[in-house]
Amino acid sequence: MTLTSALAGLMMLIVGGFMRSAIIIPNPDLSIRVIDLPITWQISALLLSSLVFTINSSIISSIAYIIIGIFFIPIFHGGG
Repeated sequence: MTLTSALAGLMMLIVGGFMRSAIIIPNPDLSIRVIDLPITWQISALLLSSLVFTINSSIISSIAYIIIGIFFIPIFHGGG
């Protein structure tokens, strides 16, 4: 159970790194203006995984995410 929870938390962190944040502002002429924010959902995914899963699986997924980001794939915000 811990391994599957850790993998689910790791996937949440990786997917959260690819999701961009934006503000949608409607204009008076019914057009939409999108302002892209320079942040991702990595911290939100980390906090959500620590609330949903057990402490062991949250620690495993966080450490695995850091190891993957440092040594293998540039998944951190800003490229690594």
